[in-house]
Amino acid sequence: IRHGSSARILLGALEALPGVADVASTITQETRSWRPDVIYSNGARMHLVSATLPSRVPVAWALRDIPPKPIHLQLLKQASRRCSLILANSRFTAAYLKPTSVPVEVVGNPIAAITASDRRESRQRLGIREGRHVVAMVAHLHPSKGHHIAIEALAKLDCESRPSLLIAGGNNYPGSAEYQAALVARIAELGLTRD
Repeated sequence: IRHGSSARILLGALEALPGVADVASTITQETRSWRPDVIYSNGARMHLVSATLPSRVPVAWALRDIPPKPIHLQLLKQASRRCSLILANSRFTAAYLKPTSVPVEVVGNPIAAITASDRRESRQRLGIREGRHVVAMVAHLHPSKGHHIAIEALAKLDCESRPSLLIAGGNNYPGSAEYQAALVARIAELGLTRD
């Protein structure tokens, strides 16, 4: 339901309420039993559930994505009132819940640098000439991630200065396969497959 219309999101949320209530009840019981010093919430669904937990336990969120719809943003803003700390993976992501009274810290994702030999081997395997710039987009295949925007932007650059666009993502949502087919068709229509 994450990527549907607002009405579909609300309907899905109502249908999910009994299951969410069970999860929230179980987590509340476990929290009382284990008496943790802090609860770490690692996703939007858990962020919403964490709003129902006993207030004596601090809750820290990991915020990695921007909410896809305004209703998601409003729900997260409401739930964040229960949060003690938000750990965002970038300033860009952190800005989406502001203004908020909750402290927001930016902690970048650790990425190991690849070696020059790995880079050369990868370029050869992918057929990318040495010296050409590469833009990699790693995200689920869904319009909210903006693959189509990246493709349209590349099409506006002249062929000599245009970087290669590498898209890595899965068909994890309803409509993802259709979105992928539309991207492939648009790439061909724009003539971007030739270079």
